[in-house]
Amino acid sequence: MNSITPLLATISEEDRSPLVDALLEHIQQLLKRIEQLEDEIQKLKKETRKPKFKPSGMDLKTEPKGSKPKKKKKGPKRKKKPNLKIHEEKIIEPDNLPEGARSKGYQDVIVQDIVIHAHNIRYRLAQYQTKDGKYIVGQLPEGIRNHWGSSFKALYYTSIIISMSPNPCC
Repeated sequence: MNSITPLLATISEEDRSPLVDALLEHIQQLLKRIEQLEDEIQKLKKETRKPKFKPSGMDLKTEPKGSKPKKKKKGPKRKKKPNLKIHEEKIIEPDNLPEGARSKGYQDVIVQDIVIHAHNIRYRLAQYQTKDGKYIVGQLPEGIRNHWGSSFKALYYTSIIISMSPNPCC
């Protein structure tokens, strides 16, 4: 960007009046506007534009620590385990329990897992015979083909993709 700072160095303090200062400020604004318009022309011509650099922030690091805005404090981390629905509970006794030991309660360990189970559906397609001997049969719902449901197909294809991965997750 064209700067007017060399122009300021040549003007002495006694020659600078409020009018001169206002004119210099107006020139500075016009130079900024010219640069914006040049960037827009280059954008429309699909030419590369000047990169705009963000301030480095070094000046912020040299300021006293009290001048930085304080971050809003967050509350304590919310526990999610009390809201979990427990589907099964197992009590595990120690293997070698000495004689006379007394129970002092339990230490809870919650393990989260996913269970996939078979869900078979029998579609009973009604059949009717017309007077001329032809059969009319009910149709399967959309997306049902080859005796495999959509969830099974998704699991099957996902397992194939994971098995081909060079970095297995487990």
